[in-house]
Formats: sequence, structure tokens, C-alpha cells
Amino acid sequence: MPEKTRGDHSRYRIGTVAKLTGLSTHTIRIWERRYSAVVAQRDERGRRHYGSDDVERLTLLKAVTERGRPIRLIANLDAAELMNQLERLDGHARARQSLAADLPLRPLRIAVLGEFLPQRLAVEADADLKLLVADADQSRFRADVKELKPDAIVLELATVDSATAALVDELKKCAGAGVVLVVYSYGREADISLARKKATLLRSPVSAEDLKRTLGLFERGEAGVADSPEPRTDAALTAFREVPPRRFSRSQLARLAVLSPEIQCECPRHLAELVRSLSDFETYSQQCEDRNEEDAALHAWLHGLAAQARALVETGLGRVVEVEGLEKKLDDE
Repeated sequence: MPEKTRGDHSRYRIGTVAKLTGLSTHTIRIWERRYSAVVAQRDERGRRHYGSDDVERLTLLKAVTERGRPIRLIANLDAAELMNQLERLDGHARARQSLAADLPLRPLRIAVLGEFLPQRLAVEADADLKLLVADADQSRFRADVKELKPDAIVLELATVDSATAALVDELKKCAGAGVVLVVYSYGREADISLARKKATLLRSPVSAEDLKRTLGLFERGEAGVADSPEPRTDAALTAFREVPPRRFSRSQLARLAVLSPEIQCECPRHLAELVRSLSDFETYSQQCEDRNEEDAALHAWLHGLAAQARALVETGLGRVVEVEGLEKKLDDE
């Protein structure tokens, strides 16, 4: 039973709040200390006490985070804003559930815009998924989805930018598809938040199983991503200006990424995915918005740094290709 205070306001100890909300006491403390999601009152012994509003707020926060939103982005939203987030996310979920319910007797027909993911799906897709359209050219892709009307659209993007939400809207209208997934590597938080209002976002790399879970063919599970700051010195920003040319095309990387079952070695797949991810970050760092000259210098440095790292990993991948005799697999079709 909750304690009563003057004015008949309920107070709950942290163990009771954990039972009421389904959160662990550890999570409640972390959300309070790190994100100020709630602020507990302390009694004379220093014990935490929470009110009914806190319980309601924590329940809403838990519901929204379970649908894929990081706590750091929603901790300071009020109850009305959290309810709006929940309704919008549930709208995406209902669309996916409706899609899965409507297709009990035939595979899900998907259209994929990109180079890397179609190669992987061609190997991993099973009876539940049919790759109806796969193209890296946006103009051809628009024409194909308009004619063929896939059940779902998957966009493989190196970066989510300010134009992504508009692209999703355009393709939805072309195809008449209610479900669009965006598979991405990098992006500004503001652009990602805007795109989430239009589509379901997944961090690259993803597999056929990941797509099936997200589309409601399996129960979905997600993991968060942590960021760590990079120390900077003025001298360091003058290094890594040279950008070495790319040794492998995206289609070649995609073919290498699906060879592991053939050669009983995971190295080509892991190295190819590393090269692709570093290449995506090169693109992202070039597109970053520069607020001033220092910002421009930092992004130029990061671009050169990513290019050097990518070239180093490409050297390792080239050596694996040579030793395993995979040169013929790289011949462009």
C-alpha cells in the first residue's frame, strides 16, 4: 500500500514503483540520475519516494522505449508528448501487423533500394520473403514500385538526411505501400527523428531475419547504440587530409559479404561490412552541416580519417580475397 501525505497524495517507495511499472529499481535510478526522467522526494532517512504522477510517467517512458525510442531522446518530454509518440509508434506497428495478417498464404513481396542489402537478401531470403524489386537507381526504382506495387519498401541509405522523410513519402505514394523500412548507417539526430515519423528505421547491417521480425513475421527486438566522444587537438585536425580511392565497389562488397557459407570462413563478410560501414561514414562526414570554420575542419579531418581506416581494412580484405582465390567473384556483372 502507498503511504499517504498531507493532501492525500500517494507516495511509493522504489520497490513498489518497480512492481507497478515493470521497470527494475536499477533502471529507475539510472533514468533519474542520468536523464532526470523523474525526481524522487527523500524522507528523513534519505529513502526515495515517488508520487502517482511519477508512476504514470515511468510507465509511459517504458512503453515508448519498448517501441524502439532511446530514453535519452524522450526523458524530458511531458505526458502529452509521450502519448503522441506512443500513438505514432503504435500506428507503425499496426500497419506492420495488418500487413502480416493480410499475407498468410503468400510471401511478403518487398522492394529494396540499395546495393548491399539486395545481395544479402538474395542469399538469405526464404519462403516468407520475395525480393520483387532490387535497384540502386532511384529513378528506375520509382518506376518499378509504381508498376509492381510491392507489399513493403526497404530503403538502404548510407545516411539519413533532411531529404529522407520526403523520399519515404514519395515512394509511399508511388507504390501505395503503407510500410517503409529505412536501413541506415549514420545520420543527424534531428533528421533521424523526422524520418521516424514516416517510416521504421533500422541500423545497418540487417539480415533477412531482421526484416522479417520488423515486418511482424516474428516478434521484434532492438538494441541501443552508445556514442563515445573523440578527443581533438588542433594539430590532429591537419592530418588525414588525403582521401585514398575506393578499392571495392558496393556490389563487390555485397558479393563478398555472402560468400562465407561457401568458403567456411567469416572473414570476407566481416571485412566487407567494415569497409561498407567506413565508406558510409565517409559520405556522412562530407554531408555534415558546418556551423563555422572549425566545424568544417573537423569534418574534413573525420572524412580523411575514415578514408584512411577504410583503405587499411580494404588492404586486409584484398589479402583475404587473394589467399582464398575469390578474384573471379569480384568480376562486375
